[in-house]
Amino acid sequence: MKQLLTVFSLLLLCSYLQAQSDDPELLRHIRTLEAQDLLLDRYPDVAQSQLAIEAYLADKQSEQEERQITLPLVFNVVYSNESERVSMARIASQLAALNRDFSLSEEGRELLAIDRQEGFGERGVDTKIQFCLADLPDAVRYFQSSSSGWGYDDEIKRAESGGLSAFQADRFVNVWVGRLSDDVGGYAQLPGGSLASDGIVIDDRFFGTLGLAPPYDEGKTLTHLMGSYLGLYPLWGKTPCGDDFVEDTPMHSAVNYRCPDNQHVSLCAGYPVEMTVNFMDNTYDACRYLFTAGQKWRMQAVLSEDGPRGGLLTSSSLCASKLRAAPSQESPSTQLQVFPNPAKDRLDIFIGSAKEGVLVLEIFNNSGQQMHAYRGQSMGSAQQFQVDCSQWPEGIYLLRAQMADQTQSRKVTISR
Repeated sequence: MKQLLTVFSLLLLCSYLQAQSDDPELLRHIRTLEAQDLLLDRYPDVAQSQLAIEAYLADKQSEQEERQITLPLVFNVVYSNESERVSMARIASQLAALNRDFSLSEEGRELLAIDRQEGFGERGVDTKIQFCLADLPDAVRYFQSSSSGWGYDDEIKRAESGGLSAFQADRFVNVWVGRLSDDVGGYAQLPGGSLASDGIVIDDRFFGTLGLAPPYDEGKTLTHLMGSYLGLYPLWGKTPCGDDFVEDTPMHSAVNYRCPDNQHVSLCAGYPVEMTVNFMDNTYDACRYLFTAGQKWRMQAVLSEDGPRGGLLTSSSLCASKLRAAPSQESPSTQLQVFPNPAKDRLDIFIGSAKEGVLVLEIFNNSGQQMHAYRGQSMGSAQQFQVDCSQWPEGIYLLRAQMADQTQSRKVTISR
């Protein structure tokens, strides 16, 4: 009997391990620097152009000229099947996420208030940069291609390769959305490159906030890539402990994944604590929520009238009115609220939906582990739930509610 139990246990273990291998963890990889290397191989003169830009920025940032800027975006959606074809609602949600992150939203301010590691929370600023859908008939261009699994070699930007060419890249921010290979979240072209390939490429699985699951469901992949497009280097630099040309960000020894513990120490000279909450790192979306003043001034300098992306200012008034305000994707008849927040031992969740149907409540920690789950029926009227969180570690959690035909989420903080 004991042998049978042992065999049975081994079978269960093998089954579990097989299930784990069939469903590997999705880790987002950013390939901006690798794409930059390919660009320099193709166009060696770009290196001199970018050196001149760095000299310009070093001088311009000292002027610290602040302006409110709105940049018009063109979306080039390249898909091989309907699952890769992002909707207009997804595009609207992505614009809302960009505007939230670049303005230091109230949500961001709440997070900063609890972030006291090395005083990083105090460094978050409003960049004064916002985004809109360009007011053009082809501001969203859908193109069905026979190709998929794109790399970071710019083939998605070439019509002869089954992709879609850029649209007036000197006047509009071009964003390509398509299915990339090897869990690549995307890449951006830094200022100073070829106009034919200028813009951002992002995988549809990391785009927007609708219909996505944690930990990459807050639209912050494009926030990071937009930062690079506007002149910011990833915090891990061109090489380990490399310079990102911003004074108020610490050196990082390597890219960070998931949500590292507080006081995550770099291996660079002086062993600084790494700023894993910065949008230019690569941690989970829930763990990143700030740009620094130095990053702001660098992006503002890139967008100066005589700067490397000054041409975008000539089209800043060309915004489609229906998406410029970055509308909320939530129905006014549906509400999701959680009190208190921050919480210590108990969460009170209030939820209401105008439509009857299946209701699913889930709470995840910052590593993506499910901490609580409920599945029942939405009755078309207000409902209240209580969740015991007394044994949960302090930190940031994600509450997600799927109600009838929509999904909403809220950040929850446990602090004692």
